[in-house]
Formats: sequence, structure tokens, C-alpha cells
Amino acid sequence: MKNFKWTAAALAFFLTLALSVGLISLRQKQMVKEPLLKRLNELQSVQAVNIQQEDGKYVIVVKLKNVKDFPSAYRKLQQEIENFLPEDKYHLDLLDQRNQLLANAYQAVQIALYEGEQRGNFTEMAQYIARTLSEYKITEHHFTVDEENIYLKLQHDDAYLYATIKRQRWQKEGERT
Repeated sequence: MKNFKWTAAALAFFLTLALSVGLISLRQKQMVKEPLLKRLNELQSVQAVNIQQEDGKYVIVVKLKNVKDFPSAYRKLQQEIENFLPEDKYHLDLLDQRNQLLANAYQAVQIALYEGEQRGNFTEMAQYIARTLSEYKITEHHFTVDEENIYLKLQHDDAYLYATIKRQRWQKEGERT
């Protein structure tokens, strides 16, 4: 052990570690990021996609075109992403083409959306949203609820805004999972 070169051993260890990390990163890029990017860009509803990694999660930023059926487009996006990544390994951010009028209108109904998610009073929420949005003279709005999300699409002339609120799951009456 007298002739053991600690410096050379440490250097070899760190070079091996760096090479391994580099290969893993390259492999992830080849197996996940590039194919996912390609697949999402092939979807008709998608205008642009950007994928980054932050804190061990993929942040997928998607700019959607103005689509007629926003809930279907959103579910298709999620389905394609989950073909590559588990739900807890990514975060999906949507970009739309909102203007100040749509942003203000959304701000006015946002509380009702979250209240509706908590209380489950979707019919009442839809009526409130329709009344409130009529004050803003929004050209078109679509409010949809499914077992996973609450969806809202607002449109005024060429501008459009998309919003989703993830619904909480209930185990039994009064308990959330």
C-alpha cells in the first residue's frame, strides 16, 4: 500500500463518475426528450414545444393553436406525454394567445372555478361564469368538466386563453386522496 497513488485513484473515480453521468444524460435525451419532442410537434393542436429538466422533473411547455375542442387536445397531450413519462415526472405548462381583456375576464372567474372544484357545484359555476363573461363581451367561451380536470377556453377575436384546474380525487364522502 506504500506505492498506492491516491491522486490517480481519485482522478480515475471522478472521471468515471463524470462519464457515467454524461452517458446517462445523453441516453435520457435520446430515449425521452427527443422522441417526445418529435411526437408532440406532430400533434395538430400543437404550435410549438419546449422541454427542459428542472429539479428532476421535465417541464414541458406547449403552445397550443386555437383549437375547437380544448379538453380533447389537452387529454391527447397528456396521453402522449405519459407514453414517455410517468405523471409524477413532468409538469405541463400551456401557452396560449391571450390579451388583456381575456386575462381580466379569467381573473374575474378564477375564484369560481376553484370554488366549483372544491364544492362540486358545476352547474352553478357554469351559470356564474356565463354571467360574468357576458359583462366582458367575450366572443366565445367553453366550460367543460371531466373526472380529471376543469377546462375553460375563452376567445375574443383572434385571442384565446386556456385554463385547466386539476380536480381532487375523493375516496369517500368528505375525504380527499
